[in-house]
Amino acid sequence: MRAAFVGATSWPASARPSSRCLAPSIACVRRASGPRNRTPSFLRRPIPRTPTARPSRGQSARRAANRCVPPVPSWSWSTVASRDGSAAARSSSSPSSPTRPTPSQPATRSRQLLQRRSGRIGGPRSSSSPSMALPSTSRLSRTRSARPASPGRRAVISGASRARSGTRMPEGDTILRTATVLRRALAGRVVTGFELVAPRMTPAAARRQVVGGTVKAVESNGKHLLITFTTDGEDVVLHTHMRMQGQWHVYRPGQRWWFAPSKARVVIRTDEYVAPCETPPVVELMTAREVALHPVVPELGPDVIADEFDADEGIRRLRAQPARDIATALLDQRTLSGIGNEFKNEVLFITRISPWTKVADLDDAELRRILAVSRDLMRRNRDGGPRRTRFVLDRRQRVWVQERTGLPCYECGTPIAWGTHAGEFRKSWYCPSCQNVSELNSARSGR
Repeated sequence: MRAAFVGATSWPASARPSSRCLAPSIACVRRASGPRNRTPSFLRRPIPRTPTARPSRGQSARRAANRCVPPVPSWSWSTVASRDGSAAARSSSSPSSPTRPTPSQPATRSRQLLQRRSGRIGGPRSSSSPSMALPSTSRLSRTRSARPASPGRRAVISGASRARSGTRMPEGDTILRTATVLRRALAGRVVTGFELVAPRMTPAAARRQVVGGTVKAVESNGKHLLITFTTDGEDVVLHTHMRMQGQWHVYRPGQRWWFAPSKARVVIRTDEYVAPCETPPVVELMTAREVALHPVVPELGPDVIADEFDADEGIRRLRAQPARDIATALLDQRTLSGIGNEFKNEVLFITRISPWTKVADLDDAELRRILAVSRDLMRRNRDGGPRRTRFVLDRRQRVWVQERTGLPCYECGTPIAWGTHAGEFRKSWYCPSCQNVSELNSARSGR
């Protein structure tokens, strides 16, 4: 730049400045012309793009479809016996099914899309490796990718796999439904495999105690599930508690699970079924003597949903805590087993009782009505589906107060509020008008 500047200036030979006075002149020119741009000019010019032909409508649709297709797994489904005991296998050369690509000709993404639409998923299929079927559950069909259906092979999902609008804790109805499904699948069958991830118990020791034995019983007591195994005349009990996230599943051997196998802390295998438990917070394998010494299981109160429930015993246990709020007394599993936070809130609204009412302020007739409504709601929800306490056509209005903060009450229009209790982290939802919540409790509860 300096050489070009000097060469372009026509100075007379007699008046040409020296190098000492030339530098200030260059600096003045640079200040007048602005800051120096160090980017080459060929990079500042826009790069011309070669015009290309616009794709047709069909090409655009195929490209968009290919971008939406997830990669097809390279493994194939394993063979699973049908319900009647015969091996259900379909040949890949069936005239009614489209031709599968050979391993030497991998399927393109467009072909994979067509195969998914026609119900053919996976790698090359042989007669010994048919596609696996999943249950025709409407909720799962909306949330899971479609898989080929096959009659006679239907996965059974336990009651703990629940449809939830929010986080729904399994309560007595859910665990009873889970026990019913597990009892039908496992009771009386020989255990061929057992996997356990639990503290104070190695997997090898657990297998030695269970494998080869028979599933003697599957029982529920409130929110607790007990599976009894008999091995060489000795009983071993598996105790699980689901809390907020645990779920039991039941599958056919070889069927693909609906969750990552690494999340299974318990897996019970028989010749007919596989029952894994997904992320249970509480898992214990105990002997009969250890069950009797357990700090929780022997102390559980009467199960509200059980056929042999004794209401008089439930009232007696409630009367033993006269100074407690009725809401916290109902949640104590040592008093009544099976009632959770959702049923507690709904039952207190239906009976028009404030959650902060002391047990001593309620007579026996009111306590008996609370137990009757709790038992009725839990038994009506034991067959599955979204939990309901309002049996109306609109499924969005299936509860009275639970998690309806600020929404109008269905009875009086007052906004639903919530509050807390001393020593209890779970919330109580209520209607201030219908349940006669006092100003003191309203100020303490807040919203």
